[in-house]
Amino acid sequence: MATSGGPARRKGNTLRRSCLAIVLVLLAALPWQAAQAQAQAQAQERLPIAPGHTLRLHPAPGPEQPVSARYAVELAAGDWLAVTAPAAIIKGAATEPPLRLTGPGGQEAREFGRLVHRADAAGTRVLEARDFHTLSVARYPAGHPVVEPGVAPEAVRLQPGPLGRVAMAAEPMEPRYDDAPPPSGWPARLAIRVGERMVIHLYRRAALRQMELWPHDPTRNIASLLAGTAPIEAGLYLPIFPVGNDFLAFAAQAERVQGACFTWLRYVGHWAQEEAYPFEQLTYAALGLSQDGQWFAVATAELVPAAVKGQPTEAQDGRSPDYEAALRRAIAENPFALSPRLGTLDAVIASLAPPCGGR
Repeated sequence: MATSGGPARRKGNTLRRSCLAIVLVLLAALPWQAAQAQAQAQAQERLPIAPGHTLRLHPAPGPEQPVSARYAVELAAGDWLAVTAPAAIIKGAATEPPLRLTGPGGQEAREFGRLVHRADAAGTRVLEARDFHTLSVARYPAGHPVVEPGVAPEAVRLQPGPLGRVAMAAEPMEPRYDDAPPPSGWPARLAIRVGERMVIHLYRRAALRQMELWPHDPTRNIASLLAGTAPIEAGLYLPIFPVGNDFLAFAAQAERVQGACFTWLRYVGHWAQEEAYPFEQLTYAALGLSQDGQWFAVATAELVPAAVKGQPTEAQDGRSPDYEAALRRAIAENPFALSPRLGTLDAVIASLAPPCGGR
């Protein structure tokens, strides 16, 4: 005789057995999950970096043996983190290592080769680097001259004249790509764009003194040129910053320009890496030091030269001394030999006035 409620009882037993199996599976998984968490914690090395310090890591056993790793870094609110990983050699090819930084609230930053990050809130950041040889990690506190330009755009005065609209914005520090740890590279700066052709970068002298600059800090050379009263020869030795490996192939009209807060060394130049003679474009270059010693500024602008007597009719490689001499004379004697005019650009740099000497 069939037992009353048999099918219902069998269904309930099956359900209980299923629930019990799920519980047993979950219980069995707990030790595995704990082991995984412990393994991840061990693989994630904590880097004790004090503000203002840099750690340089060399975990790769050899040049053709890149590694991947995860590191934890504790940051305070407002801290900056600068990470550089030079190109790793993988199967004979140089490859920029992928970098990923994650933080509280899902904050994430991804870059290749170098990464600069500002912490909005205190907490632990996890840095993941893949396929790298060496890694440099630097931490800077809020307000440090290397990572903050030290002046707000609204505190800077500039008269653009006829060049057009002025746009100002802070640019973060830019570490080098190669095997040189921070603070090597360029510090944070204020970028001032005037119209379509002119750019002025404003640096804190305190930042230049704390960085290994590439190219090297030219301020001492500029100061010696500005201190004299004799005319400055427009030679190929004139300082360039920051242009990297470029050097001058032509220079003209080197002068001192006195401004509201800055004294400038100004000249017209042509880089050796650009097109052949005759010049389709020249560069207005001005490097200035503030009178209170706190600021260094670099101004560059594109110049279009007018045709001069003796100019080659076709593009030529190599030097053209007669053409260069004619162009120098035209720049010195004719206000309209360059567009925009030198006087227009000089007036712009002369008006630059950050908080300087009590102003």
